[in-house]
Amino acid sequence: MPQIKAGKLRALGASGAVRSAAASDVPTLMEQGIADFDLVAWFMLYAPAATPAATLTQLRTASAAALAQPEVMTRLRDQGVESKPMRAEEMQPFNKTELGKWAGLVKRSGAQVD
Repeated sequence: MPQIKAGKLRALGASGAVRSAAASDVPTLMEQGIADFDLVAWFMLYAPAATPAATLTQLRTASAAALAQPEVMTRLRDQGVESKPMRAEEMQPFNKTELGKWAGLVKRSGAQVD
């Protein structure tokens, strides 16, 4: 995003289903006629399956506190990152959908691990 804002790169299209708040003048690829193109990077914290519920709660609380700090959000937004916090029960269905989408893309690409 800093390169785009500096005029060193030109954004041709946003890969998400909706325009990015960081570059609202850049149309999405779907707006430009590429059907069902919704690919965005996302970040999620993971813990081992046996992690105690109290520890998970503590991690969620600490994460939410960090994302609530204006300077953190400003820095993320400057990079084009948009926050969309999820409740714990939303994470597993989201993961299943996203992993299926990315696995299909990797298969179609023919990429292989050496």
